[in-house]
Amino acid sequence: MLAYLFLRLAWRRAALLMLSWGALVLFAIVYLAHHYVIDAVGGVVYAIAAYWLVRRALDESWAQRLLAIWRGRLGTTRPST
Repeated sequence: MLAYLFLRLAWRRAALLMLSWGALVLFAIVYLAHHYVIDAVGGVVYAIAAYWLVRRALDESWAQRLLAIWRGRLGTTRPST
């Protein structure tokens, strides 16, 4: 799922292939009783949450706001040289 989410940004066809592959793997792990359905759903939710957090962290405006908060707490003074 995570590979699909990042691939869809650049290569739509490759992303669709990855989504199909992921669906087959999810079916196989449940069908072969290696995992429960809730494990598969939890993995998908975890991948989407990780993707969202990384994309949010890479958002330039978010990073600038965080940097401004850190600078405000640490102060803008620098030691004299």
